[in-house]
Amino acid sequence: MNIHWEKGLPRQYAATAVRPRLFERYEDLPAHARKFLGYDGEGRLCYYRHAYSHAGLWLDEEDCFHEDEAYYEEAIAWRLENGSWLVRRYEAGEEGLCSRRLAPPSYAIVDTALRP
Repeated sequence: MNIHWEKGLPRQYAATAVRPRLFERYEDLPAHARKFLGYDGEGRLCYYRHAYSHAGLWLDEEDCFHEDEAYYEEAIAWRLENGSWLVRRYEAGEEGLCSRRLAPPSYAIVDTALRP
C-alpha cells in the first residue's frame, strides 16, 4: 500500500512528525469515503486521514440533471514527537459556493488525535 503520509505536512514539522510504519485503509466507495490510519513501530496511532465527498444533482443549461461533487472534506493529523497532534483540515464546495475550492487548508495543534 503506497500512502503518501507526508502530503500536506508543512516543512517546519517534517522533522518532528512521527513516521508511520504500518497502515490500515478503509474505503466505502458508495459513500465516497476513505480513511487511513498509520501506526509507529510500537503500534501506537501516529497518522490519521479521512476524506469524503457528497454528490449533488445539478441542472445544466440543457435542463438535464447530472451528478457532481457538491462538498469535499479532508482531515489529516500527524502525531508530533512531543505527543501533540498537527491537524490539517480542508473543506470545499458547499453547495452553490464554488469559491470555497480556492480556500487554503487550515492547520491547528491539538492535544488529542482525531477520532478513528
